[in-house]
Amino acid sequence: MEDRIGFRPDRIRLGEWIIGVSSLLLLIDLIVLPWFAINSTFKTTVQLGNPGSATGWQSFDVIGPLVIVTCLIGLATWYLQGSQPSPAVPVCMTVITTVFGLLSALGLLIRVVFSHPTVLISGTKGVDYIHPLVWAVVGLFLSFGLVAGAWISLREDGVQPKDAPRRIETLRLTQRSA
Repeated sequence: MEDRIGFRPDRIRLGEWIIGVSSLLLLIDLIVLPWFAINSTFKTTVQLGNPGSATGWQSFDVIGPLVIVTCLIGLATWYLQGSQPSPAVPVCMTVITTVFGLLSALGLLIRVVFSHPTVLISGTKGVDYIHPLVWAVVGLFLSFGLVAGAWISLREDGVQPKDAPRRIETLRLTQRSA
């Protein structure tokens, strides 16, 4: 009899792989890579000790922690799918991942595309000199990938044949003769 308990990578389907990879890459992208930069016309600001770019974590006060929590939930969903023979816990985690993923993707869409962080520099008459870098767009696409993976996962949820209950032997009842 094979072991049905414990982590098994063969339990993880396409949706969970997308969730896991997107979560891990988004976490790295958000914390390590630059998302926004000051336009080159203000090199004086950079020379005065201010950084010329900022990561997503440094740029977002509310969305940053939300995205971190979403990534951690996504990684937990990936792990639980591989460690649980029944779909109950992974399905619950996938639903939670979907909700947090949608909130994160919507927040990143607004902040990266429509209303990115601003810095008011005296003498610029309110003109914004901050622009998103390629890693901000990559992070946005990774957040949409996380949501897509959660949607695919919810469409595929169920008990895999390897984890299904075994056939139960039954006895046929016959009528007794008196």
